[in-house]
Amino acid sequence: MICFKFFRPYRVAGSLALGMRDDPVYRYYFGDSNLGFVSMMSFFIDEVRYRQKHGSILLSPQCVALVGIPPRCEMPADAISVHTRLLIRALGRRVARHWESVGALADAAPTGESDYLSVICTKHSFRGCGHGSRMMATLKQRSHAIYLETGSARNVEWYVNLGFMVTSAQELPDGPMLWTMQWQPPARPGEPAD
Repeated sequence: MICFKFFRPYRVAGSLALGMRDDPVYRYYFGDSNLGFVSMMSFFIDEVRYRQKHGSILLSPQCVALVGIPPRCEMPADAISVHTRLLIRALGRRVARHWESVGALADAAPTGESDYLSVICTKHSFRGCGHGSRMMATLKQRSHAIYLETGSARNVEWYVNLGFMVTSAQELPDGPMLWTMQWQPPARPGEPAD
């Protein structure tokens, strides 16, 4: 497993866009069309660049994870590419729904030291082989706590098996359920439990 700060974001963004095409929340935001896929690719390019500056990227040949600070309603203007701004205009209301839900998620984010798992994605041909679980184990070793959201009931079950707890659930307007989850490391002997 390699933790990168500097590399070309396009390859990672392409892997994320391909891997997340079947995710209910990303489909809700970006749709199923080719424009939606291009928009998702552009979004992930910006997200990878942002995590290079404000977080970290865990990368293996089979899996990638973007980690950093919890989501905020407003991404700095210098973090959004011109291409993404044009796509935001083309997608219109979908993007507005995204920012509304990000605002709700930001309000639900835990206080204190917590890493935000923006996305973890395993290539389709390697799913079910333990690559995501190994990447999560690496992330848990280096984190005080981890916060994430998911729109897949199957993923909720996977995260619960990895020690996460559901902290909230909300239905996106005319869309899928979105669960927020958190992992806290077990208390060490002699330390009070949270």
